[in-house]
Amino acid sequence: MLARGRPISRSLTLGALAVVRLDIAFYAPPPLDRL
Repeated sequence: MLARGRPISRSLTLGALAVVRLDIAFYAPPPLDRL
């Protein structure tokens, strides 16, 4: 169970980080995109 829980938690954390990055890209685009 623990062995299975670790990869799942990693995937969830990676997914959350990816979603946050997408939100930042949509709401706060980098200055390079503005130029």
